[in-house]
Amino acid sequence: MNRKNFFILVFLSGVLCIISIYFLMSNLRLRQSLKSAASVEDSERRMSIEGSKIKEKLKKDLSDKRKADDISYRAMVKRLEMEEKKQAELKSKIEQLERKTNN
Repeated sequence: MNRKNFFILVFLSGVLCIISIYFLMSNLRLRQSLKSAASVEDSERRMSIEGSKIKEKLKKDLSDKRKADDISYRAMVKRLEMEEKKQAELKSKIEQLERKTNN
């Protein structure tokens, strides 16, 4: 009977070792999945922060472009007005010269 109890004890020890190894491996897989989930969460957080920074930069760039376009438009309008004045002056001078030559 003593020998039979020894074999049962060895068998149960082996089964308990296999079960503990299974639980250990499951625990390791769970840790790795939690770490990967945390790294994915960190990556998503970083991407959202970077995305918001890019959006802010784009808004600022668009605002600066709008201001520059507005300034350029105003300068173009002033140049056009100056050219129209020059053209009107030249027309009046031409008319004066034509009157003088006709007289």
